[in-house]
Amino acid sequence: MSRNLGRDARVRGKHALYWGEAPPWGGPEHGRRSTVYPGEVRSALRRAREAWRRMGGAASQTAGMRILESLLRWFSPFRLMKDVSRGTREERIAAYRYNRRRRGDLAACMRRWALVLAVAALLTEWFDALSVGSGRALGLGGAFAYLAAACATLLVCGLCVLFITAYVYIYLTSHEG
Repeated sequence: MSRNLGRDARVRGKHALYWGEAPPWGGPEHGRRSTVYPGEVRSALRRAREAWRRMGGAASQTAGMRILESLLRWFSPFRLMKDVSRGTREERIAAYRYNRRRRGDLAACMRRWALVLAVAALLTEWFDALSVGSGRALGLGGAFAYLAAACATLLVCGLCVLFITAYVYIYLTSHEG
């Protein structure tokens, strides 16, 4: 089948259907690889971010993202650890030793999460009391009940993070590498 499809190609544009053969921009059979590598994805995301900044109005978006990223760095204990399941045996041993040296940061992160959990527990009690008492008189009882449920959800998720972090800390403290 020829590449010139006549009227059909003009009507459908550059994405015309190719009956019986693969399109010229096809996969491996046309000399193109079908695998996308992480570096390509990162560079595409970087180009998209730069285009977004050039469009204007993205300054507040990037400031909000910077604040969110800094909060995630402050509360995430797992950003500090290296993956011990990948690489050669020597690389895994080196990663495990690195994780053992950094286990003190896990204790600081557990203290942060304990503070957040204490605040979430207090807010849960406070919003629950407001939903039953004065919130009903003002007609806001439902809103306070939802706020109490949101704080309780944060409390449960934070407890999970705290327990997992404590387990990793105890494991790294008790097992020699």
